[in-house]
Amino acid sequence: MDPFGCHVIQKAFDCVPEEHKAIMVHELLRRIPETVIHRYACHVWQKLFELRWSGEPPQIMTKVNEALRGMWHEVALGETGSLVVQNIFENCVEDEKRPAIEEVLAKIDVLAHGQFGNWCIQHICEHGAPQDKSRAIEHIILWSVDYSMDQFASKIVEKCLKIGGTEFLDRYLARVCTGRTDRPRMPLIDIAGDQYGNYLIQWILMNAAPHQRELVASHIRYRLSPHYDIAQA
Repeated sequence: MDPFGCHVIQKAFDCVPEEHKAIMVHELLRRIPETVIHRYACHVWQKLFELRWSGEPPQIMTKVNEALRGMWHEVALGETGSLVVQNIFENCVEDEKRPAIEEVLAKIDVLAHGQFGNWCIQHICEHGAPQDKSRAIEHIILWSVDYSMDQFASKIVEKCLKIGGTEFLDRYLARVCTGRTDRPRMPLIDIAGDQYGNYLIQWILMNAAPHQRELVASHIRYRLSPHYDIAQA
């Protein structure tokens, strides 16, 4: 937990025999909740998850999952914890990371609005297993209007626009171009006028397929027309 000592421990994991690594792991496992979100100790955990053992590996994630059961979304909300969670997603096998994934997806709305939690959702959308991607994207489409105008959730929408191809964008446009009884205007227009949403609309106008660009542009042109009556929205 020392700013310099953490580098020594990381280097030791590269250099010392595996029996010594196992002793170091044992010490870490005694203080999981405290160290996994610590600004210095978290880097040791990230190094630990990247290790590849030649012999029988210690049951690291078994202990970590026991210690953090019900807390994974809280870990993912913090700056250091978000990095650790993404590292687990990248380096651990399916049964080891499944508890963390399930808890993160169960709290997707909370994490999507978080400064650091949104990165964990982006990671699932881009790198997750097909069923996890699908769950995340279905939620994002459902809440696409609100997410597009949120400081942090809009980053997830941007990621999905960039990696989701024509299929995601078609679904997104179907959602934001459909009027709602609780809004006087088409959501697309509100998004275009929002400080976070306008970047998404600019991206679509520059990168989408021609028919998708024209759909967005036509709605915007129509509602900027001097003959447009807001009551018709």
